[in-house]
Amino acid sequence: METPEIIAQSDHWLAIDKPSGMVVHRSRGANDYFTLVKTMRNLLGPDVYPVNRLDRQTSGVILMARSKDAARELSLAFAERKVSKTYEAVVRGWPPLEPQEEHLIERELSGKAASTRIQLIEKSLLDMPLGKHPQTRLARLRLFPKTGLHHQIRRHLRGWGYPIINDQKRGDRTLNRAFHDQFKIKRMLLHSRSLTFPFGGETFVCETDWSGRTRGLLHHLGLVPESKME
Repeated sequence: METPEIIAQSDHWLAIDKPSGMVVHRSRGANDYFTLVKTMRNLLGPDVYPVNRLDRQTSGVILMARSKDAARELSLAFAERKVSKTYEAVVRGWPPLEPQEEHLIERELSGKAASTRIQLIEKSLLDMPLGKHPQTRLARLRLFPKTGLHHQIRRHLRGWGYPIINDQKRGDRTLNRAFHDQFKIKRMLLHSRSLTFPFGGETFVCETDWSGRTRGLLHHLGLVPESKME
C-alpha cells in the first residue's frame, strides 16, 4: 500500500493524500491495525483528529485537525456546507454529455435530500468485450457533491446507470472481474481531487492528483484529454 502524504498543513489542520485501500480509523467493519489516523498520530503525536472521511477504496484529499477546537470549527464548516468538494471517477458507459457539459443529480438517498453535480472530462472505448458488446465504453467524470451522505457519489452514479469501475458493492461485477484480470488493479476508481474550506477567516484550497500508477492507467485507457497528454 502507498504511504499517505501531507500535501498542505498549518498549525491547526492537515490535508493528507489518503491512498486507496487504507481506512481512516478502526470501526466495527474495519479492524485494520494500520489506519490513517494511527499512521498520522505515530508521525505527529496524539493531537490529530479526522474531520471528514473517505471510503477505504477512495483515494485523495482528506482533512484532519491538530486540536479539538480546530476540529470543531472544521466540522461545523462541513456541516454548514461551506466546504467545496471535487471528486473524479471512471465509470462504465457514456453519459449523454459533451466535455465540460454538466448534469445535476438530485435524488433522495435513505429519505434525505442529496445533490451531485457531474461534469464529463473524457470518454473512450476499451477493447474489452462486455455482454453482447465487443468493446466497453468508459468515461472519466468530475463530481461536485453538494451534500455528503453515505456513499452518495457511488449511489448516485449507479442509479444514473454509470457505475464506478471496481466499486465492489455497486459496480458491474462482470466488468470489475475482467478489468482486474487485464490490468491487475482492484482499487475503486474514485478520487477526492480537492477540498476548498474556510478556517480562521481565510479560505484554503488543497488538491492532489491520482497516484502515479493510476495516472498511467488513465493514459492507457485514453481518459486524459489531449491537451493534458504528456
